[in-house]
Amino acid sequence: MASSTPSFFTLAAYNLVLLFKTEYAVKLMGKSIMTLRNRLFSTPEMAVIYAEGCFALFTLEELLKLMGRALP
Repeated sequence: MASSTPSFFTLAAYNLVLLFKTEYAVKLMGKSIMTLRNRLFSTPEMAVIYAEGCFALFTLEELLKLMGRALP
């Protein structure tokens, strides 16, 4: 069974290379990159705060309000 694992990954990698050479893949990658860029720039900046074994995720605006420093 262990010898079939590298063969599987080799075949999967080969098929991915063939897929990315197609015209459809080029269009798909362009759409995926645009979608990722839109998601990255449309979400607010976030901060992870870790204290006393707990963590919380806040937008920077929320964090500044909690600290008593509102945005101008």
